[in-house]
Amino acid sequence: MVAARGEQRITRGSGAGEPQAFGCSPAEDAGAAPCTDGVLIFSDFNLSPDVIYELRFARSDGSYTPWQRVALEPQKHTDADFNGSGCPCSWYEAEPVSVVVPADARPVNDD
Repeated sequence: MVAARGEQRITRGSGAGEPQAFGCSPAEDAGAAPCTDGVLIFSDFNLSPDVIYELRFARSDGSYTPWQRVALEPQKHTDADFNGSGCPCSWYEAEPVSVVVPADARPVNDD
């Protein structure tokens, strides 16, 4: 785990969502959203093939790194009779690939 601050956003076909700030560090984490045990949890996790999850990190000078896409490979699952006989429901799940926090984005002092 590396302490980092930044923003997350979710992009759908209609465009990029509103960025939401995060701070994942021992001082800020404390088990509260959006970080738990050093893992960033996206606030709106409605996974589908057309959804893109992105992160950018805060630098010590107040600027941000460029947005970077979180690599996901959605796997489709179908419950054949979820909505009644012969009425299927599909849902997706994926395991994200870890994101490397740029060296210039890591907080120097995390008091």
